[in-house]
Amino acid sequence: MPSNLFCELCGTKISTPIKVLIDGVLLSTCLSCSKRGKPYESKSKPNTTQTQHITLSKPTFI
Repeated sequence: MPSNLFCELCGTKISTPIKVLIDGVLLSTCLSCSKRGKPYESKSKPNTTQTQHITLSKPTFI
């Protein structure tokens, strides 16, 4: 982890960034600025897609 981290909102040097969403933008902030946004929770679960099976009937010609 880089040792020269700065809050992306106020510029204060920080040792442990807190990731928050502010107006839809993900920012690494200090503790004070983190209160201005919503906590960001990374969705680290693997992206699984559900498979839906459908059965097609043969077409009927008239």
